[in-house]
Amino acid sequence: MDRSTSTDLSLTYGRQTPRKPPHRVIFEVAVDTETQPSPRPEDNGAEFRRFELTVPDPNDKRLMIISLMNGPADPNFRSLMGELRHSLDKVRREEAEAEAAEKAKAEAEAKEKVKAAAKARAAEAKMKAEEEAKMRAEAEAKVKAAKMAKLEAKEKAKAEAKALVKAKAEAKAVAKAKAKAAEKAKAKAEVMAKAKAEAKAKAEAKAKAEAKAKAEAKAKAEAAKNRSSRRSRRLRKAGSTMDTAS
Repeated sequence: MDRSTSTDLSLTYGRQTPRKPPHRVIFEVAVDTETQPSPRPEDNGAEFRRFELTVPDPNDKRLMIISLMNGPADPNFRSLMGELRHSLDKVRREEAEAEAAEKAKAEAEAKEKVKAAAKARAAEAKMKAEEEAKMRAEAEAKVKAAKMAKLEAKEKAKAEAKALVKAKAEAKAVAKAKAKAAEKAKAKAEVMAKAKAEAKAKAEAKAKAEAKAKAEAKAKAEAAKNRSSRRSRRLRKAGSTMDTAS
């Protein structure tokens, strides 16, 4: 039971992967010297040996445990090799499924990457469009603000010019009114001065007339007095003469 052997077996069966030559796979079976009790109840504790299956492609190397009681001399060897073939088909099928799953996963990841890249590009394009729209809006707002500022400055200058014209007109009107008032005041002053002068002249003339009348009355009184005095003196003189004559 502890002997070891190495056998090249050629098996032909229908199900093959595209990577291998069609309908032919070479198995190199090496029998290990180590024996272990069979785990199958029907073997009644018989020992089995470990076989290593090596196919030409080193990437397809598999380690499998199969139950053998007497190695290639066992009458069940062909059925065991059939089991090995089915196991290999199962492994390749699982490998193909895993590879297909990995491929599908890779394709899905690639699609997700493409989708994410497209989404990122769309987001970037959207962001760029928003930035451009924002820049355009800011530029338009700036131009509009400049126009409004220019228009406001123009309106302000126009209003200031209008206010200046109005102020000049008002100042001119005020000056004219002041000049007219001054002329009116001057004329009034002249009239008042003339009236005052006339009143003064009248008063002076009246005073002169009164003084003249007074002087004339005084002169008349004095003349009358003088005449009375002379008459009295003549009378006294005449009386005296008469007394003397008597």
